This record gives sequence, structure tokens and C-alpha cells, in this order.
Amino acid sequence: MTRKQTPVCRLQTVTAAYTQEVYETSTGHARRRADQLRRAGFEVQTVAMGPQVTSVGTVRMTLVDIRTNGREVPFVVVNPV
Repeated sequence: MTRKQTPVCRLQTVTAAYTQEVYETSTGHARRRADQLRRAGFEVQTVAMGPQVTSVGTVRMTLVDIRTNGREVPFVVVNPV
């Protein structure tokens, strides 16, 4: 993935066993990020969170759940709403 195509994450939670990232559904970034991580060998699930209230209004969000098993997750740009 090039810098121009790097998904922009709205929220990221990191623990030793998993990482969770939240993306705006309309951008398609969650789908691209999940594909990137699956190719890298991670177990990934995506879940539609539906409309979420943010500082810019109501935004549809998607959660990407990554099972890391202690491995470091590749870089993602985090830009909160």
C-alpha cells in the first residue's frame, strides 16, 4: 500500500492479544486495511458499528478487529474525528 492509499483510522486500541481500529464506512478504508492485514497473516474480522455520533455529526463506522498473538501490527495513520 502506498502512502496515498494508507487507510486513515479514527480510533485505535492496542493490547498484547489484539488491536481494534475504527474507520468511516464510506471511505472503504476498513476493507483495504483488513485485506492488507490478512495478506500479512493476521486473523481479521470486520463489524459494521452503524451510525456513531462524533464532533462532526453522525458518521457510519466499521470496526476492524485484529488478533495479533503478540505480533506488531503494520503502521496505520490515526486521525480522530
